[in-house]
Amino acid sequence: MNYTYEPISALAISGMTVSGLISLAAPIVLFFLWRKKTGAKLSSFILGCVTFFMWALILESFFHKVVFSLTGTAITGHLLYYSLYGGLAAGLFEEFGRHFAMKAGMKGNLKTLNKENAIMFGIGHGGIEAILVCVVSEISNVATSIAINRGGITEVLDKVADGAAKDALYQQISVLWTYNGGIFFAAGIERLSAMAFNIGASYLVYKAVADKKAGYFFLAVFLHAILDAGTMLLNGSGCPTWALEAVVAAFSAIFLVLVIKDYKKREDVTELAETKVETEEKAEA
Repeated sequence: MNYTYEPISALAISGMTVSGLISLAAPIVLFFLWRKKTGAKLSSFILGCVTFFMWALILESFFHKVVFSLTGTAITGHLLYYSLYGGLAAGLFEEFGRHFAMKAGMKGNLKTLNKENAIMFGIGHGGIEAILVCVVSEISNVATSIAINRGGITEVLDKVADGAAKDALYQQISVLWTYNGGIFFAAGIERLSAMAFNIGASYLVYKAVADKKAGYFFLAVFLHAILDAGTMLLNGSGCPTWALEAVVAAFSAIFLVLVIKDYKKREDVTELAETKVETEEKAEA
């Protein structure tokens, strides 16, 4: 195979760098601002991080491997099936993970299961996703781009001995010079949209746990499935990247605005229950 290439543009490297910095800075800044404003607990942030890692990266990934090994190309060979499957799987695993984590890790403490900590949970969940999905990949992309610009494609590919693996690596990194440089800024925008959705979904699941209303949980699953399936379908259909990011950003922004409105007018069921207990204890005394 003839490994031809072009130098990676400064615009592309800038886009990778900016996207990586946005994905790293956003969760850190949101964490400190929200903690200062509301006093939300660090444990809620950590719980959100752990939940994403366990349910999305480990359990969901394992589930995909099992399903794809059993179905072959029956799902992966059809864009519509693959999109619907991917969206539904992501919705079920991530939202059930949130529900399980909040019920097991937060509900036992009345001061932990509240709307402030639900938002902090979402910041952790979306934040660790941004770091693991975008920051890590952009660091790799920048390092690969610099290596290509300094020594050519052979310096990168010579690290791989197997011919098939070398061809696969070449196909993977070819996007670094074939895509328009400005496209690489889109990854940072995508992560901001994803974080906004994660915060909103965490709030919905919190309401499902605190209010004991399963409808909020199923709504979170539905919205998550629609967002992911729609994104995969549009991307696979050749939708321009910036148009796709605009749709995702609009969807996430509208969702978050509605969540904020509900957040502002909500009185926590757990806080009311705690006040009632304290009142009853004082009356008995």
